Amino acid sequence: VWAGLDLSSVNDLTALVAVDEDGGVHPTFWLPEHGLDAKAEKDKVQYPLWKKQGFLLTTPGKAIEYRYVAKYLRGFFDKYDVQAVGFDRYNMKFLLPWLEESGFSEQEIEKFIEFGQGTASMTPALRDLEVKLLNGQLKHGKNPIMNWCSHNARVIGDSGARKFDKKTARGRIDGMVALAMAVGVMPQQSEEEGGTLDDYLADMAA
Repeated sequence: VWAGLDLSSVNDLTALVAVDEDGGVHPTFWLPEHGLDAKAEKDKVQYPLWKKQGFLLTTPGKAIEYRYVAKYLRGFFDKYDVQAVGFDRYNMKFLLPWLEESGFSEQEIEKFIEFGQGTASMTPALRDLEVKLLNGQLKHGKNPIMNWCSHNARVIGDSGARKFDKKTARGRIDGMVALAMAVGVMPQQSEEEGGTLDDYLADMAA
């Protein structure tokens, strides 16, 4: 598998999304346990239900505890043949000590690849993602949090320079960001004819 890890700061949604060689999408999401009902009311989604259904994991307290994320990643690496994990470097410095504490080897940590959120990194990632989406090559089992993130996602820029628009997003888009990073660290696929990612996201929001 190839994965993307979108680490939240303090108390927002954290997302790990993996894609396997057959197009299977394996998403995992975390939120702090404290204040979950209030956050659900604020975001107008069903966080408690998603937790009960197993789509959402929680960590104790009011903030995301990276040690729990690292512990999950340890099991994830043990279960899957992980090729690479794209990540936004902003919060990685807080996760790294817990990866080491959880027994990650130097070789395993080297599989974590810095992935910028600007147009330089996101433009080719979004291009490859739109090919997979428009050709029906990804399967996420109707995960409700992935569906929600997809509905919220917007892309700005032209075909030569694009990225997700986080400032005007109607809700959380962490799952889509992580998915784009996962696709971005996969081996390059040849481009195929089709629409655009903007067309796909517009259809999802309709």
